[in-house]
Amino acid sequence: MDCIDNSLRSGEPKAAWKKAQDLLATKSIGPQSEDLLLYLLPLTLHYGCPETMLGFIDYYSKLVDSNLQTTKKDHAFSNGLQLVFTALTDGHNQKKINLQTNAVGWSHLVNNSILQTFRFSIESLRENPKEARKAITCAIRAANSCYEKAFIAAAISIQKAKKSGVAWVGAHPSNHAGPANLYAKLPLGHDMIGLYVAVGNANHLPPWGGTAMLLSTNPIAGAVPALE
Repeated sequence: MDCIDNSLRSGEPKAAWKKAQDLLATKSIGPQSEDLLLYLLPLTLHYGCPETMLGFIDYYSKLVDSNLQTTKKDHAFSNGLQLVFTALTDGHNQKKINLQTNAVGWSHLVNNSILQTFRFSIESLRENPKEARKAITCAIRAANSCYEKAFIAAAISIQKAKKSGVAWVGAHPSNHAGPANLYAKLPLGHDMIGLYVAVGNANHLPPWGGTAMLLSTNPIAGAVPALE
């Protein structure tokens, strides 16, 4: 995935998506393709290219549907990814979200903390308390990467805010978690204000008027519900 990162850092998103497409075409159905798709999801949305991600999802979905050797887990991941994409890009389309939620075989995704965390956020405790608690428990236990920790923190904060009116959740130790706005936007679907802040662990910037690298990059993102 370094080739994708390098193109994005060079300001060439189109080249990055082309490399991603070529990379996806070389991988078989399964964990490697799934990791690549989950890696691309926040990046494509961050760079304002949801149609690109939809193309990746459609390609993989057709690949899964046309292969006679695919498992129920493969189909569950494909359906789950479509659901997450819809929730992030068309969150007000509740009918479509409900249909896609019911199509996912969640029992085959108990160890996929990213999709389970989104399931928790989408279904909410109010609609299905027992299953939502199971989902967030799976997500916490399987939290072994930086993106997953940030997703889980956002889901937990939504749960706590529904009970108390406000919540603040931290994730540590962590690393690069992608675009900050992705996590700030998650509470919007619950009519909540979302705030995301992070503290960098390396000094990359000099203070105003200086030359020595003494400050870190500390991203901040906020999202506020508004009238359509």
